[in-house]
Amino acid sequence: MLQFTFPAVFELDYGEDGDIGVWFPDLPGCITVGDNFRHAISQAKEVMELHLKGMVINKDPIPTPTPEADIECGQTQKIVAISGEVDENVKREKTPEELAAILATLEEEEQKPSSAVVTIPDGLMRQIQASGLDLQGFVLGALDFWFNCQPRPHSEVEVKKSSLCETVQ
Repeated sequence: MLQFTFPAVFELDYGEDGDIGVWFPDLPGCITVGDNFRHAISQAKEVMELHLKGMVINKDPIPTPTPEADIECGQTQKIVAISGEVDENVKREKTPEELAAILATLEEEEQKPSSAVVTIPDGLMRQIQASGLDLQGFVLGALDFWFNCQPRPHSEVEVKKSSLCETVQ
């Protein structure tokens, strides 16, 4: 595992509702937000690891972290060192187009149901549960929508997806 520590700037007055914005001066585009300071730290670690994972997959050079003392900070900002790790052997995942091509070549018998373990961020899981859908129905509906906007008859989100597909197309 590759170990990293990067300084993150916490914007303490990010939103009227008390949210805390976080960005990394050395990792352009690596930003997140948290409901409170503890949540912002957790989110910062997760987004930094995902950002660095992408850089490792793409074989992009990892920048040298800027020393905290060299980062200018406003009155409503705080610098926090965020540490995380990335598997140096991580491989690029297939694109949706590559997955669709693979699925299109499968024989009907090869498309029988199988199980999979899926890790979903807590916030997204709460949204799925709040919508009244079960995880399987949500994932099947999302996959159908992602690949071709063709709802499956057994999908619990068929009605919602159909109207969304019409809007998108």
